[in-house]
Amino acid sequence: MAIMADDPEHPDVFLLTDSEQGNTYKYQAGNRMNALLWFKHLSAACQSNRQQVASWTKFWVALCETQLYYYAAKSLKATERKHYYHVVNDRTSV
Repeated sequence: MAIMADDPEHPDVFLLTDSEQGNTYKYQAGNRMNALLWFKHLSAACQSNRQQVASWTKFWVALCETQLYYYAAKSLKATERKHYYHVVNDRTSV
């Protein structure tokens, strides 16, 4: 939850609270306008019902006879076979 602080000495401060862990974080945006913009966007994000997007995973796929073998990437920047693990991550029959 995002909360604008009512402190006349610091009009550029807003707070974020984490209700699950009970933590409160104080942010200073530099000026009142930036604080209001951040507050607006963070309030909308906190109230959003959208699900979190799952992270992408790259695989090197090998077809041997009737089996597809999937090898997970070591990083998302993987482009060559050496950038993938040598142990089969998953296998599917085709």
